[in-house]
Amino acid sequence: MGNIYSKGINQSDLYTLLKALMDNFNDMCTELTTDTNGTFTGTTYDVTLNMNDKVVSSNGTGLGQNIVYAFLKDLIDKYNALMTALDSTNLTATNYASTLAITDNFDDDTESREIRGAGMFQGDLVYTLDHIITKFNALQAQLDADALCSGYVTAYAISDTIDTDGA
Repeated sequence: MGNIYSKGINQSDLYTLLKALMDNFNDMCTELTTDTNGTFTGTTYDVTLNMNDKVVSSNGTGLGQNIVYAFLKDLIDKYNALMTALDSTNLTATNYASTLAITDNFDDDTESREIRGAGMFQGDLVYTLDHIITKFNALQAQLDADALCSGYVTAYAISDTIDTDGA
């Protein structure tokens, strides 16, 4: 995966990152559902929260802002629903929603870094992607610390290729 810069994003790098977020989120939800240690017995995160291949461009040559907007909105909504669901499990921590939820900065005139379906600043998109990766990776570390199994960081963490200051 190439770097994503606040002053410019290669469309194939953006596609690769969004696809990795989708795949890792879906795989993590499947792991939570099928976890053999019984921690998540009876919860079907993979069915309820699956992203269902929201990234529609299979060749990575370009994504419209409306597609990126819809994908990120769906990802954040489902991720935050997972945080709430994890709070009701028998994991050690019960503060997933309060500490790991992703702040939604979509169509909100009070946010300084706002994402809109009709258009967004490149720097705001990069800031949002960086925020998502940071929270997503923190979730993997928390699951490793809380669950009776391990390997979430190794299996599902996203390589941070975001450069919020770079060219």
